[in-house]
Amino acid sequence: MTDGDTPAIEMSIRMVSIDTPESEYGGSPPTAQATLERAKVRLQDGTYDALLQDLRDYLIARITPDAAQRHLTAGKLAAEAHKTMVTTRPARPDGSQRKMAVIAIGELVEKNGRLLAYIAPWFSDTPSDPLPAPRAPGPQDRSARAIPGTICMAAQPNDGFVGSSAIATGTQ
Repeated sequence: MTDGDTPAIEMSIRMVSIDTPESEYGGSPPTAQATLERAKVRLQDGTYDALLQDLRDYLIARITPDAAQRHLTAGKLAAEAHKTMVTTRPARPDGSQRKMAVIAIGELVEKNGRLLAYIAPWFSDTPSDPLPAPRAPGPQDRSARAIPGTICMAAQPNDGFVGSSAIATGTQ
């Protein structure tokens, strides 16, 4: 507690509009692979006939003998890429680190107790820490719902790996 109305808290944040493979979900690779194999059988035996055939065929083709290991490995690589992103993206020109802003959305906490939010470097808009120049939106911004005057960091999956982009949304 820094004063009577300002607690310092630590809470997991589930970043909005970002989806990367899980690195721990499903247990060990053999356990997760067995679960995937059961799903594959159900996709083939008619249990999931409500799904479009093209989607079922696509999913069946993706459930290979190494699918669980590939998924878990991609999740770990995404986590490492995110660690790199949060140390490099908020860096000021002089190398010091900006604070991170948390921009919460309407549904504040999801069922796993994580805050649903965007994160963004906190720019002071001073001569030593100016806001980046706005740019025209591009296709990489299609899933971002940025707030005017903010810079949102978004991690975007690319072939199962995570990448990042800064989205300047104007300085109103």
